[in-house]
Amino acid sequence: MEPPPPATAHSVAASIQATIPEAIELIEITEDNDPNNLIGRPNGYVAASALVDSRLPRCDTPGADCGAMIEQWPDQRSAQERSDYIQSMLREMPMLGQEWNTVKEGLLLRVDGDLRPSEAKAYEMAFEAQG
Repeated sequence: MEPPPPATAHSVAASIQATIPEAIELIEITEDNDPNNLIGRPNGYVAASALVDSRLPRCDTPGADCGAMIEQWPDQRSAQERSDYIQSMLREMPMLGQEWNTVKEGLLLRVDGDLRPSEAKAYEMAFEAQG
């Protein structure tokens, strides 16, 4: 029996969407709609998907501020470095807002800080439950 294929940003986001009823839309990030302009670029992520959460105001650009975003990095170290960078920027410039970050292997879950802690925890638990 073959092992299951490795988790991708899109497969994990789809699984989270199936778990969290308020995650009403899944948007695959491409080089045409990437809010960070990092997809496929040197030192960037290889794939990403955004989850639109109905508890937040509608966002115009797909990304973490829509509810959550999963970034797929080449390895865990790169994903952790991205998380550390984001958190350091948010500490230095609180006017940018807040977000929760969780790293698992080469995937980074980013959850918008406008969600309540219990809501962010539900995203984290769904993310951690992935194979």
